[in-house]
Amino acid sequence: MALINPCVNQSLLVPERVNYGRQFKTIYKHRKHVRLYKVHGSLNFFFHRNRVVENNAWMWDPPDFTTRVMITPGLSKYQTLQNYRHELLKSADAAIDKAHQFLFLGYGFSDKHLDEYIKRKLITQRCKGLIITMDSNPRIKAVLAEAENLWLVCKANEGDVDGTRVFNKQYAGPLWLPAKKLWEIGTFSTDISGG
Repeated sequence: MALINPCVNQSLLVPERVNYGRQFKTIYKHRKHVRLYKVHGSLNFFFHRNRVVENNAWMWDPPDFTTRVMITPGLSKYQTLQNYRHELLKSADAAIDKAHQFLFLGYGFSDKHLDEYIKRKLITQRCKGLIITMDSNPRIKAVLAEAENLWLVCKANEGDVDGTRVFNKQYAGPLWLPAKKLWEIGTFSTDISGG
């Protein structure tokens, strides 16, 4: 999860001079951008003074008076989530609510506490979405079957280790791209986005 600092938000503003009759005024418009959310905490999230704080200085050697807040897979996942849901997920919940487009990197739709919000946006509100992941799974396939504007980019069948499969429910079958590893985000960024 990315906690948004107001100063960082201001860095996404672009000044534009607008003509108002005889005067020019400077207005600030938001620059197009992508926000990344790692919603289960991070190595730099800690519980301190009754709230969750982000502190990079404590990341590798946290003081004894803090507790690391990070949801890890396993039996304790839902207990940690229950204890810190508001702190860890409020930014993600707000972002999901405001978003009209989604990019999922390696997300397998196995987090029920988020999936219902995301599915509502993708299926009911027909928001656009792109899943880039190495392997698909039944949960991804179920969402793909219902969401018209959701695309999947993943590894081709086992036999073609370098191939890519691209799928959207509006087409009869997947597009097969042999010898392309577009499911690797670095390759996707270079080959598709040009960056």
